[in-house]
Amino acid sequence: MQTPEITAYLKTYCGWSAGVRAVLAKYNLPYTEKDIIQNPAFRWEMETKSGQPLSPCVEINADQCAVCHRAARGRCEAEFVSR
Repeated sequence: MQTPEITAYLKTYCGWSAGVRAVLAKYNLPYTEKDIIQNPAFRWEMETKSGQPLSPCVEINADQCAVCHRAARGRCEAEFVSR
């Protein structure tokens, strides 16, 4: 199985962002972190790709950008594992 290319649009101090980091670490998945607080250009990039301002947002293989929040965390984890 090929390792997916993952980009995570996260906030520096955010519980949900920490959850995304934890899932990625749990499965030892390499990813590029783009902090939307430290760099507002990353927030604009995330909003352009996802069509909404919510974070954390995770892009897998540059073909989707999905919001990962508490209600969807299990689905996000399953998506990481299945790719």
